[in-house]
Amino acid sequence: MGINIRRKFGNTDSTEALLSKFKEQSESIDCPCTITVAIDLVSLKILEDRAKWWSPELNLRIEMQGGESMIYEVVGPNAATFTLAMFFIFLGAVAFIAAFILMIAQIQLGMLSSLAWVGSGLSVILIALALGGLAYGRTKARDQVAGLRRVVEQVIGA
Repeated sequence: MGINIRRKFGNTDSTEALLSKFKEQSESIDCPCTITVAIDLVSLKILEDRAKWWSPELNLRIEMQGGESMIYEVVGPNAATFTLAMFFIFLGAVAFIAAFILMIAQIQLGMLSSLAWVGSGLSVILIALALGGLAYGRTKARDQVAGLRRVVEQVIGA
């Protein structure tokens, strides 16, 4: 439920030329984000003073295909936020399975299973809250994603 939007750009510049353009942009003072350039991967993140928990990260992978550079874009949530949300989703799923097993065992033994029903309801609520938080962050991050894309378009000239 992260942002995870994928795009593909074609560019006539070589991979080395594109990477050097991103390095020049990262050294620029007016850049609204931090740019990290690796071997053939470029990562863009919102500056720390403007970053929120929902702030996105944009990763570009540059590959040569038929004499043309192909730029593959992946936009996703902050890794720490996504990991925390996935932890709560996994915790809720495990709690739901445990409550469901407890409910079946109590029903088989003829016992009152109200505690298991409450546990399953709370685990479903936990999962829904984690997914809702990711969805809320996705809507809040749209402007920041547009800003990161403007930087990429400015650099590659798209």
